[in-house]
Amino acid sequence: MASKRRARYRKDAPPSLPLKLTQRGLVVIAVLVLVVGGALTAAITMARNNAVNTAVSQAASSSAASPTTKAATETAAASSSSQKADLDPATMPESEDPLLMLVRKDRPLKPLDFTPKNLVSLAPGKTLIAEAATQFEELLAGGAAAGHSLRIESGYRSYTAQENLFNRYVQKYGTAYAEKISARPGTSEHQTGLAADIGLSNGECSLHRCFGDTTAGQWVAQNATDYGFIIRYPDNQAAATGYNYEPWHLRYIGVNQAKAFAKSGAKTLEEFLTKP
Repeated sequence: MASKRRARYRKDAPPSLPLKLTQRGLVVIAVLVLVVGGALTAAITMARNNAVNTAVSQAASSSAASPTTKAATETAAASSSSQKADLDPATMPESEDPLLMLVRKDRPLKPLDFTPKNLVSLAPGKTLIAEAATQFEELLAGGAAAGHSLRIESGYRSYTAQENLFNRYVQKYGTAYAEKISARPGTSEHQTGLAADIGLSNGECSLHRCFGDTTAGQWVAQNATDYGFIIRYPDNQAAATGYNYEPWHLRYIGVNQAKAFAKSGAKTLEEFLTKP
């Protein structure tokens, strides 16, 4: 009797499936691939959009927080609660005399990049408006006659120069302390051409509190008003002015107004402008 040939069984051979089942399975798999692929594409798109939005938001926040931007200066001026003075400058009327313009952290220049006219050089890179320059030279001559050799340390500063200076202080001391010793661009008196830093010719105590303790510094404090200048940031008046004591920082307000300032007993320009 003929023997039947046994089919050899291979372990690696897949089991055969009915044709209909195989076709149905392929359709299901194709649908699943489409569904999963669409979901993955949507997820990737959403993640990418979120990343872009986050980057834009961070960039905007960084720009708004930068002390070098005009927007930052305007924001700081508008939000002056941390710099609140004993006298509220918002209640002070604008002076008709341009020499009495009040420039502060919360009273920025308009426009912020304001540039004065008729600047006159007193030394290389050191200028003031013409009237202030003439009177500053008279002050130096008066000091020399009294035995004090004085010089101008700093005069007019542009918006950009003030921006660079303020940023250096921020990098060195941090923003909080920098704002006590320097002005943001657009809020500095130096930008008006009416402010001058004075010091000894030998550089002793240059731009330091100790200048006020020198005989020359004391002479300046006692006689500056005769030449139209005032000590803009007196000792113990930071609550009113917003700045620490700077015996070297002179502000020109005109000879007549400076004499009236001395006679009034006012300690700061803010106080003087609010007196009847």
